[in-house]
Amino acid sequence: MTPLWIAGTPRTCSQVLCDMLNQTGMFDPIFSEWYNSNEFDEFPKTPPKFCKIFPNQYKEHFGHDRFDIIEEQLPGIRWVYLTRRDKIAQTASVVIANNSGVWNCGDSNEKQKEKYKAFAGEVSDKELIGNYRWLVSMDATLDKFFRTRSHLRLVCEDIKRDPASAARTILGYIGSDGEFNIKPRLAVLENPMREELMRRLRKLIRRMR
Repeated sequence: MTPLWIAGTPRTCSQVLCDMLNQTGMFDPIFSEWYNSNEFDEFPKTPPKFCKIFPNQYKEHFGHDRFDIIEEQLPGIRWVYLTRRDKIAQTASVVIANNSGVWNCGDSNEKQKEKYKAFAGEVSDKELIGNYRWLVSMDATLDKFFRTRSHLRLVCEDIKRDPASAARTILGYIGSDGEFNIKPRLAVLENPMREELMRRLRKLIRRMR
């Protein structure tokens, strides 16, 4: 089967898409995510055929950000590029997830949803602007790569409106026209701090200009 890698940045709906793709049973091994160098030993030296990856994880593993090397190891690879229009909302989501320790959870996991919602700790301006710059930097890396590559681009805000349709778009992109009963199983996480963090970040960005 055609190798498929999903590249993006945190909080772009990558996990909900991978979960739905795994529901099809088409992918063996199922989608893996490379989190940090301590977990890279779980994977073979050759890259997995089906993967989602963030630029920081890739660089931590390989020591560089040359995604084209993967094309040499996985001939015919198809790329999906996930982006998010609202970088300020994305930054707030990253900060809350990082501080609460909850990045994703099943829709029925009330304990984890409440943990995410309950986070109300102190977030410094340095942390806010640092995460914003981190996301913008990773986007720049991906933009540069995909500028010269055939790829399928999906936008987080559109995925949120209809996750199953986005997953089916990916399946069509790799030539699968089968009918699958797939649905989003991950929770939509909410936290009342989000709007305040976004307000503060907008103010910080204006100061930078």
